[in-house]
Amino acid sequence: IDTIIMRIIDIGLSIPDFVIMIALASFFHPSLWNLVIAITIIKWMNYTRVTRGIVNTEMNQSYIQMAQFFNVSTLNILFKHLLPKVLPSIFVIMIVDFGKIILYISSLSFLGLGAQPPSPEWGAMLQAGREFITSHPIMIIAPASLISGTILIFNLTGDA
Repeated sequence: IDTIIMRIIDIGLSIPDFVIMIALASFFHPSLWNLVIAITIIKWMNYTRVTRGIVNTEMNQSYIQMAQFFNVSTLNILFKHLLPKVLPSIFVIMIVDFGKIILYISSLSFLGLGAQPPSPEWGAMLQAGREFITSHPIMIIAPASLISGTILIFNLTGDA
């Protein structure tokens, strides 16, 4: 089962995220919730791969083997030993992914595949302000600056 799931993840990760999101978003009716579903379908693979790698490394550690030798329950090993090792890496990936997800949602909304007006979404605001770029450039500058600033904040937080 592990090999089959990892090969599915390998296939999924070999295709760029944005291409899969465009395909999924265009398959469903354009809405913010369908984007969330598409992002979830794509992003689970990264978290699964990282979690599997950490768990496989930790399972070979002597303290896990001793816990198994003394018949410590699997749930006890999972929550007391493995989860504290996995969570920090998952949190860092989540924080960095927030920036990517904001960019994906904004991009797809700009293309008309995401949130639809009158939903207050930065990509939809960019799309609405596109025709006023010469007369009122603030309609493009404001949402683009907010998108860039938010992504920068999440990336710097993840790096910290």
